[in-house]
Amino acid sequence: MQEKMFFQGRIITCADIDLVQRLIADHPDWHRTRASQELCRIWDWRTTGGQIKDMVCRSFLLKLDRRGYIKLPKQRFASGGSRRSPIAAVSHNTDPVCGDLHSFAPIIVAPVKRAQLPLFQHLLSVYHYLGYSAVGRNMKYLVFDNVGNPLACRACPKYS
Repeated sequence: MQEKMFFQGRIITCADIDLVQRLIADHPDWHRTRASQELCRIWDWRTTGGQIKDMVCRSFLLKLDRRGYIKLPKQRFASGGSRRSPIAAVSHNTDPVCGDLHSFAPIIVAPVKRAQLPLFQHLLSVYHYLGYSAVGRNMKYLVFDNVGNPLACRACPKYS
């Protein structure tokens, strides 16, 4: 490992990696979430609101695992959760978005129509780190450039 690694504003050293390795080795019955929560407590890794940074820590542990620094416990659920239905792939322009905002204007932000729902679901499932899951009632929006290429999507809570 390089002498220092940076992650979420924290300097990660060889000693930190050793701590993570010992934590996992000493508790083979722990799942990834439990290991992440304990590491957050040890490092006092918290949000400004005082909550532990569990999701950030799990992302960090996954990166360490993928780079070969640690061996994470097996996943309890398939990636994205085994309870989710697979999302169908939807063809869309994947060319890099380069240029100033004016070259894409007018930008169109529009509520998702029923026919666009598969695109919205696909975009979240492929590009969002948590994937797509339909949870609760929400308003869904798609953002398009001046020729109709999708640029972004957003779901916001729907209040009655």
